[in-house]
Amino acid sequence: MRNKPFQFRSRGKMLSAQKWWPKKDYPRAVVIFIHSWADHSGRYSEIAEHLAIAGYAAYGFDFEGHGDSEGYRGHIADFQHWVADLTTFVTTVQTELRSVPVFLCGYGVGGCVAAHYLTSGHHDVDGVIFNASALEVGKDISPIKVMLAWLIGGLIPKLPISALPPNQISSVLAEQRAYDEDEKIYHGKMTAGTGKELLLANMHIAKQLAKIEAPLLVLQGTGDMLVSPEGGTAVYHQARSIDKTLHLYDDALHDLFHEQQKSTVFDNVKTWLDARTKVSW
Repeated sequence: MRNKPFQFRSRGKMLSAQKWWPKKDYPRAVVIFIHSWADHSGRYSEIAEHLAIAGYAAYGFDFEGHGDSEGYRGHIADFQHWVADLTTFVTTVQTELRSVPVFLCGYGVGGCVAAHYLTSGHHDVDGVIFNASALEVGKDISPIKVMLAWLIGGLIPKLPISALPPNQISSVLAEQRAYDEDEKIYHGKMTAGTGKELLLANMHIAKQLAKIEAPLLVLQGTGDMLVSPEGGTAVYHQARSIDKTLHLYDDALHDLFHEQQKSTVFDNVKTWLDARTKVSW
C-alpha cells in the first residue's frame, strides 16, 4: 500500500488530506472517508490497507479545526462549510482519479455531511456507505433544548458546553485507549456553536432522507450511544435508492472500524464494493 499526505484549498482554507493506493495496480475504485466531529482522517489507515489489498484507493481529509488542518480546534462555525469542503474534495479526487467509480463513507457527523451532499442536487458519486451516521435527532431532544441550543449557540458560539461521554467509542479496551491517547483527536468540550450547527443539520437531514437515490450501505451498531441507531434504519427505509443494504451489529458501540466486529465490518464493506465495481480498468 502506498500512503501519501497532501493538502488542498477550500473556502480559502488549507486543509490536510491523505491517500492510500494499491501497491502496484491502478485503483479499481476509490472510497472517500469522511470523519466525524473531533476525529481525523488518519484513523482510517487500517481499513484503507484492507481495501488497498483488494485494489481500491482510499482518500480522506481533515475538516477545518481537526487533525492537521488549520482552524479553531473542534469548532464548527457553519455546518455548510463542511459540506462545501467535501464537495471540493470530491472534485479534487475525481480530477486525479478519472474514470473510476467514487464512493463516500461517512462516519458519525461525516455521514450527516455525506447526506447533505447527496441531497444537494449536484453530487457525482457512485454510492455511499453510512457508518454509524448522525442522521436523526435523539428522542430526548425537546423543543426547549432546541431553542436553547439555537439561542446560546448563536450568542456565545465558542462557549465550551460538553465533552463526549467516556468509553463510548469502542468496547475494545486497546482501541478505546488509542482513541483517548490520540493527540490529533480533539478531546475538549464541544462549543455551543458547534452543538447548534450539528443539531440543526440533523434536524434538517432527517426530513430529507427520501431524496437520497445513490446505492447505499448502512452499517450500525445496536449499542451505539453517540448517535441514534434509528438514523441508520431510517435512511435505509426512506431513501429512494433501489440498491440498498443494511447491516446491524449486535451490541457494537459507535466506531465499527475499531470494534470487536471490525473484521466482519471490513469484509461487509469490501463485498459491497466488489459487487459494484469492475476488477480492472
